[in-house]
Amino acid sequence: MDTHSKPKPKTKQPEKPKTKVDVRWIVTVFCISIAISAILSLICNELIGHMATFMQFIVLLLIIFIGIIFDIIGLSVATADEKQFHSMAARKIKEGKLAVMMIRNADKVSSVCNDVVGDICGIVSGATAASIAMRVFTDPEVSFFGNLLVTALVSGMTIGGKAIGKYFGMNFSEDILYVIVKILRFLPINTTKK
Repeated sequence: MDTHSKPKPKTKQPEKPKTKVDVRWIVTVFCISIAISAILSLICNELIGHMATFMQFIVLLLIIFIGIIFDIIGLSVATADEKQFHSMAARKIKEGKLAVMMIRNADKVSSVCNDVVGDICGIVSGATAASIAMRVFTDPEVSFFGNLLVTALVSGMTIGGKAIGKYFGMNFSEDILYVIVKILRFLPINTTKK
């Protein structure tokens, strides 16, 4: 056996196509985030702060619920199979075209749903929780632990809700996306873009 045989040349693996950074999209998301955060912070400071404690709890639960729902939507679009909606799109059904468009722009859809809306809901729910804690626990000796308790409960509800949402988002992505496009079909959305 020849011990001096030449080593086999390494075969080059095909390079993955490089995706371009969409600077315009990043700037748009940045501006949208600032606008929504400013509006919601204003609402929190001006409206929620003057509500009754019971109504603050309702608003807090609603904000957490919105964050969870948008997290599910973002994940569903990112994991949905485009093939399921091709026949609908071929038959010029608006829901099919809209679903295909959303899946092909999954990075942008999930960025808005998970990052913009989800993170803003997290910030607003934290501010609302602090406002509730300050109102409920007025005694200085209890307020620290009360604030800690409310914040921990809000965090637990948000994280637990999103964990459950991830299960549904990944296992029922096409069904969830179909419901979403059914709702969105009433909006003036252009489905001709790929």
